[in-house]
Amino acid sequence: MYCYGCGTRLPPSAAFCPACGCAVPSQPNVAEPQASGGAPPKLRSQNKTKTIAPYIIGFIILVIVVASYVWQTRSRAAAVNAASSYGRLSEHLVQLTRARSALDNVSPKLIETSNKLSTDLSQAGTFANHMHDTHDPYVQSNYLQTALSYTNGARTSEAALEELE
Repeated sequence: MYCYGCGTRLPPSAAFCPACGCAVPSQPNVAEPQASGGAPPKLRSQNKTKTIAPYIIGFIILVIVVASYVWQTRSRAAAVNAASSYGRLSEHLVQLTRARSALDNVSPKLIETSNKLSTDLSQAGTFANHMHDTHDPYVQSNYLQTALSYTNGARTSEAALEELE
């Protein structure tokens, strides 16, 4: 009798295979080979391995091909995105360069008037907030007068900017 797991010849009284440890059935299903010169019979597990192996190899090849395709597709997409981003970046750079040269040509009077307008509006807002925060009517009146004077200054600066443009 032979082991079903490894094909080792078993002694007649063996309950387990001495080579692999598989249990030996009480009644052997495989007859002793008589004419083959003592060679073990073909095992079922060896036959299954021979029929499953091509499918496993085919599956592994399929996984490799799909992974390669996905990797190449993502690489191409990344390259296209990088190229379009570079194109947009260069367009923005050109626009910024033009804007910078336009700012360099602006007259100093325009810059000074624009800065004054910005300062006056900021100060008017600050004093309006102070007026809102206090409850003393006299202090509120002073804050209101100061905020109005900054607002008038901002109106004057705005009119001067319109003339300069």
